[in-house]
Amino acid sequence: IVLANHIVRDMAGDQDPVSACLKCHQVSHDHDLPCDGHEHPCPIQQVIETRQAVTMEHTHYDAKGRPFPVEVIAAPIFDESGEVIQIIESSRDISARKEAESQQRAILDSLGAGVALVDASDHSILYLNPAAEAIFGAPQHKVLGKKCCHMLCPAEEGKCPVADLTAERYQAECSLVAADGQAVPILKTVVPVKIGGKDAFLESFMDLRDLRALEIQLHQAQKMEAVGQLAGGIAHDFNNILQAILGYGEMAQASVDEGSSVHEYLDQMLKASDRAKTLTSQLLAFSRRQVLEMEDLNLNEVIDDFLKMIHRVIGEHIALDVFPADDLGTIRADRG
Repeated sequence: IVLANHIVRDMAGDQDPVSACLKCHQVSHDHDLPCDGHEHPCPIQQVIETRQAVTMEHTHYDAKGRPFPVEVIAAPIFDESGEVIQIIESSRDISARKEAESQQRAILDSLGAGVALVDASDHSILYLNPAAEAIFGAPQHKVLGKKCCHMLCPAEEGKCPVADLTAERYQAECSLVAADGQAVPILKTVVPVKIGGKDAFLESFMDLRDLRALEIQLHQAQKMEAVGQLAGGIAHDFNNILQAILGYGEMAQASVDEGSSVHEYLDQMLKASDRAKTLTSQLLAFSRRQVLEMEDLNLNEVIDDFLKMIHRVIGEHIALDVFPADDLGTIRADRG
């Protein structure tokens, strides 16, 4: 070290780094040897090799041996023949920035929505939060460095809709490609940000698979409700017709002799009409348009009556076995 300001002298402790002929790594890293590249490369060596200025992050140590993160900028000084004779190096404490980044990372990691950070220059993925990893179905290290157009919106490759950094916000529904090749529908929101002085995109996305499933269930429920309303309307009108059939049938049966064949025919007609009335009651119950008539019922008897109708409906290709319980108690319920 041939020149040092007061901050470097403070890092050196009680001795002056220039008069003590200290090496830079002795002051900044408290090591007797230069950086070997194991933790981070030596900026001095990088400048000598490239003959250009370099910028990198390092960890320096204060006079008490406490580490703190710094951003190092090293630039060459040439002699008249063009050889590097000196290097001027500046270090800026970035502890506050690192703390802020750590807090931001903790917030992003805790979000339920997927979050990805994308480099604006080459569209490579720089970061995924745990929610995004779950949606992708792959750990972060297998996704980092890949192009966002290959995973976040493959249909838009070559015509990125969010590349305009002047746009404050972009939102659209699209699909991402999960690790298993499955297309996952997402609602994506993108905003331009600055990360370490570089342009980037912060992309948040919500998995729409559960929402799509709920929409299908809702549509199915709406269809069933429509069917119920139609069935209820038909059953209500049919029930009115049956009331007339039952009424006139009972009057006709009362006007003939009980031993006649006509009386027997009318009796069968009235029984069939009564079963049809039960069927309309069931349709009205299905459509929720029936007023419940609570009574004491034996379920074995109710099911036995129902079987007489259902056997004719299901057809001969279906076998129906019923095992009633002998000790079944009565319940208070509506027969329909």
